[in-house]
Amino acid sequence: MGKKRPPYVDPFDLGGPVVFDPGAIEKQRLAQEAEYNRRDYLIHKVFSQNPDGKKLLNTWVENVLVLPRQPVCTGQQDQTPFDIGIRQGKQDFVRGILKTIKKVEEG
Repeated sequence: MGKKRPPYVDPFDLGGPVVFDPGAIEKQRLAQEAEYNRRDYLIHKVFSQNPDGKKLLNTWVENVLVLPRQPVCTGQQDQTPFDIGIRQGKQDFVRGILKTIKKVEEG
């Protein structure tokens, strides 16, 4: 006979009934919110308060959002759907930074 298989372990078995603690859930939610706010502040600090960060963001806005005048969905003749997707991802990335800066400044 071959090797003996290890016993089956159900990955969804949490070891019995799950008891949700509202206090622990709220504590985790507040910790996540604090982390998101910290990241937003760092993005604002780097791209809005730092002169080099401002230059970099302005370069990205010009090269990624302003210069490509053709709609993302059509692309250039020599672009593949993959290239169009990458360009759209870059645009989403820059728009996300701009949105975060606005969010932090508005409070």
